[in-house]
Amino acid sequence: MFGLAEGGWRRRRLTVWMQGNFFRNIGTILTFAFCGTFISALVLAIILWLFTRIPLEGFSLTFVEAMSVGATLSATDPVTILAIFNTYKVDPKLYTIIFGESILNDAIAIVLFETAQKYKPGADKGTLSILSLFESIGVFLLVFFGSLAMGLIIGIATSLMLKFTHVRRDPKIESCLVFLIAYASYFLANAVHMSGESAREFRYCGTGLTQFMQVS
Repeated sequence: MFGLAEGGWRRRRLTVWMQGNFFRNIGTILTFAFCGTFISALVLAIILWLFTRIPLEGFSLTFVEAMSVGATLSATDPVTILAIFNTYKVDPKLYTIIFGESILNDAIAIVLFETAQKYKPGADKGTLSILSLFESIGVFLLVFFGSLAMGLIIGIATSLMLKFTHVRRDPKIESCLVFLIAYASYFLANAVHMSGESAREFRYCGTGLTQFMQVS
């Protein structure tokens, strides 16, 4: 779980210029993260669903189940690509876009998976309709942006608390608080029934906290 928080936290290692570049290109990053992950999941789901229509392997999947598998496989972590970019000193803007997309794509894939799972019983009974599609989109957006807002609010509130109190005088206590609060955001999300996708709270909380660490 702490790996998710580290995704937002590790941007601290970037230079101040690249930090600014991250937020200047946030629209591009979100476009790649949302559209890229969704298209990847959808294409994988269609291929898998069509394959199960062929009576060769003796099993079949509903499209909702195929979408769950597609969502699971759609999130990629371009560690090798980023390492190559680092070695050959490519354009920092390109590096930042790929890096930013890799931070968000697994979060979006988790939401897609959880959203698909909520409609699995309906798919098994054949009771899904076109309204279910629009409802699932609403559920996806609500859970994603709700978790994003919660994580950022907790991260920023924690940053302000650490900045304007004397806790910062003891680095050990400060470090413990940072990790404990990031972990607490995960439990808070679970408490409001955001299920497994609430793990994103770690990442967004880490993103908010890293801003404090840069300026303090």
